[in-house]
Amino acid sequence: MNWYPDLAEEILEGLYAQIRPALMLFVEAAGYLPDCDIILMQVAGCLEPHLLQPAILIKSIPYTNPEIFLEWMNAAVNHGWLYHERGKFGLTDSGREIVEGLNELCDRLYAKIKVLSDPEMARLRYISDLVIEKIKQQPVEKPAFKLKLLFSRYLDRPLIVQLRQQMFIVLAFREDARVASWRPYESDGQVWETFSLICSRKAGNAAELVAQLPQRNYSTADYGAALDQLDARGWITLQDDSYIPTGQGVRVWNDVDKRTDQIFDAAFLGLNNVEMEEFQGLMRKFSSMLSQLENLKKIRKSALELRQ
Repeated sequence: MNWYPDLAEEILEGLYAQIRPALMLFVEAAGYLPDCDIILMQVAGCLEPHLLQPAILIKSIPYTNPEIFLEWMNAAVNHGWLYHERGKFGLTDSGREIVEGLNELCDRLYAKIKVLSDPEMARLRYISDLVIEKIKQQPVEKPAFKLKLLFSRYLDRPLIVQLRQQMFIVLAFREDARVASWRPYESDGQVWETFSLICSRKAGNAAELVAQLPQRNYSTADYGAALDQLDARGWITLQDDSYIPTGQGVRVWNDVDKRTDQIFDAAFLGLNNVEMEEFQGLMRKFSSMLSQLENLKKIRKSALELRQ
């Protein structure tokens, strides 16, 4: 089902583009800083009455430097948005107020976006629910999927918000499928992501990896060590000052890709041919209509600038 991740990512990016200006005004007014991720507070809220532990994020997001999660949480404590209790974190009243305000704003903004009819959105939600229920039955570890499910308390939220969250949930399972596929090779997240960028030719050295992956918070030295490890395993080799995959590396990469597809595709086996065709058609229409909205917004902006 290679079509699903691409379409879902296009839709999610298109939806965010529609609300981003208003959302940034809210974020700036609330005084958020780059070192404090609002998602941490949202996760803490969804976990209530239980507390958030860094280990939950480390397991669910294995590609990010684990030390940064604790830094973000401590920053949120300093801002008064989270409180700390024996290595665990929970929302303060002010943090809860911010999260609730953000959710309400997002709901209002997303609800204004009209791309599919209500019956089409309801049908898309129904088919997506079938896929999610099938994912729950898959015999692989699913930490990212389970984390995203925490955000699924959306029954009273606008339909378009529900669809958005379902896409995040299914994409999280795609990540779980990939992790389950490379784990047998005894790698870790940072090393595997390094290998991924080498194989896709998006980076060839440590400096380029840092530039490509600033959100991971690893240093040039960290990526240099990962490259050395991959080189020692015979998966990459240095050519003209850049690393490229070896024949063995390509075979490993292809094997993990194949395993990932097999695990992910199994979640769609519960759909019959009619549902599958309808699912893909609605996702494509969703993406296309969002693109048209974005193009219309650009045209209106250009027209306004010409009048000024």
